Amino acid sequence: MRTWSALLATLAIASTTFANYHPPHPDTTAAELQIRNKISLYTLAIDAKDYGLLEQVFTTDVVVNYNYTGLGLLTGVPAVQAFLAEQLQGLVTQHTISTTVVDFGPPGLQHTPNSTAYLVANYLGQRSLTGQTLFFYGIYTDQWVFEAGSWKSKNRILNFLVSLVDPSSRIGVIKSKLADPFDSPAFWLGWKSRNP
Repeated sequence: MRTWSALLATLAIASTTFANYHPPHPDTTAAELQIRNKISLYTLAIDAKDYGLLEQVFTTDVVVNYNYTGLGLLTGVPAVQAFLAEQLQGLVTQHTISTTVVDFGPPGLQHTPNSTAYLVANYLGQRSLTGQTLFFYGIYTDQWVFEAGSWKSKNRILNFLVSLVDPSSRIGVIKSKLADPFDSPAFWLGWKSRNP
């Protein structure tokens, strides 16, 4: 019961982000498409382990906030690239973006666009972890700026939905063939950085 309450509370937070949502208008249509493509490009880049592509998604001074997941705060594209390269090493991943909303604010007013995108991340074990799977649900929230002819995320927050395994944790382990998913620190994104 606590799990569903936590899930509904998380979704309520996401929905209040867009309580004053402004639908797209003609002068934002192209920008919205580019922002949606950048959100997708991020997932393709990390799944392909092509971290150089992140320079097309983020400003050079981006702040990526993983504090809500317990993974900390990263500043700058090189820090994000290094973190993801270390955490995803040896894993096959598939990050799927689903519901996405981009808000530019009221027509005619200067406004920094914000986006919210739902995420499902799948982690597939390789070698000694073959057959083991982990996945979690999350929400990316971004603030976008127009820089050098392109929209880029200047600030990103990742929120995990509460785990169905351990409702008191912020870790989104949903299914695993591991007897105890926390027994395999190399298999959990960020677990290495929190538990050396």
